[in-house]
Amino acid sequence: MTIAATLEDLAVTLAARSIDYGTPDAAFDRIARLWSVVLGTEITPHRVALMLALMKAARLIEREDHGDSWADLAGYAVIGSTLAPEAHEVGEIAP
Repeated sequence: MTIAATLEDLAVTLAARSIDYGTPDAAFDRIARLWSVVLGTEITPHRVALMLALMKAARLIEREDHGDSWADLAGYAVIGSTLAPEAHEVGEIAP
């Protein structure tokens, strides 16, 4: 599959998930609030995306050929990029 086709599929999947679970802003905010209560520390929506991406990376270490995990990893990266605080200058370390 080409990069363009993969990105098209990802866009369709993300749109479908928004219908099922609400917008990424709302869904990841809800997850962040729940995790914050359970963990006793503030979790932000963009950190939720990062942690879910890391979960997919961990799964891919076990099974690198699982296409759905690669797609999910890309989806979490896209969502995280939309939820992250404003971009920092090149070379600056984000908080």
